[in-house]
Amino acid sequence: MTELEIKKQMGKRLKDIRLIRRLSQEQVGAICGVTFQQVQKYEKGRNGISAFRLLQLANGFDVPESYFLKGLTTGLQN
Repeated sequence: MTELEIKKQMGKRLKDIRLIRRLSQEQVGAICGVTFQQVQKYEKGRNGISAFRLLQLANGFDVPESYFLKGLTTGLQN
């Protein structure tokens, strides 16, 4: 996967859980200390989610960090 594809996948997962939990983008922003515009950018894959933000979101949604990362691969080998 490319960097953009990974950003989009993580954003989709964020949007999916937000909608399942019936939260607004503003409410999600409050969970991790960003604006709703930033949440929009995450959900659309325009901005990547940092490790720190990912931990905040996982804790806020009470899901493991792997919820956002499971199955994603860069295709790089050691």
